[in-house]
Amino acid sequence: MYNEFSYTSRPRNKVANYVLLGLGGSAAIFVAAAYLTPKYSGIVWTVAFALIVSVIYVYTRYVGAEFTYSVMDAGTESFVVTQKVGKTVKTMARIDVSSITEIRRMTGKEYKKYKAARGVVKYCYLPTMCPDEVYLLSMRSIHEDADIFIEADEDFIAALNERRRITEI
Repeated sequence: MYNEFSYTSRPRNKVANYVLLGLGGSAAIFVAAAYLTPKYSGIVWTVAFALIVSVIYVYTRYVGAEFTYSVMDAGTESFVVTQKVGKTVKTMARIDVSSITEIRRMTGKEYKKYKAARGVVKYCYLPTMCPDEVYLLSMRSIHEDADIFIEADEDFIAALNERRRITEI
C-alpha cells in the first residue's frame, strides 16, 4: 500500500481558540466558586464538570485536530481520512473511490443550511469550527449512503476527481 497523494488540513480560523479560552475561563471560575460557596457546591460542580468536558471536546475536535485526506492504492483506489490529535492517529474513514458519486464545493453558509436526505448519513471531517468553504463528497454503496464533508485545496480535489473518473471507466 502506498500513498499516491494526500492533503493535511489544519484549523484555519481562530473561533475555536476563543471558544476554548471562554470555556476554560468559565470552568476555572466555576471551580473556584464551588470552593467558595459550600451551600450550592453540588450544582456549581456539575456546571464546572460540564464546562471541563466541553473544553476537552473543543480541543480534541477543533484546536488540536489535524485531518489528513489521502488516496491510497491497494488493488483498488481508496479514499482514507485520518485524524491526528497529539500522538494519537485514528483512521476515521476508508472509502472506495469508485463509490464517490459527486464532489461539490460549498460555502460556509450552504454547509450550515445543508440537510442530508433521509437515509443518508452525514460525516464531518473538518478541523475548522466555522469553515469558509468545504467540499461535499457524496458516497453511495450497497452498504451505506453518506455525505462526507472535508476541507481541502483545489489541487487535491482535482486529483481526487481525476481518480474518480479513472475508476468509473
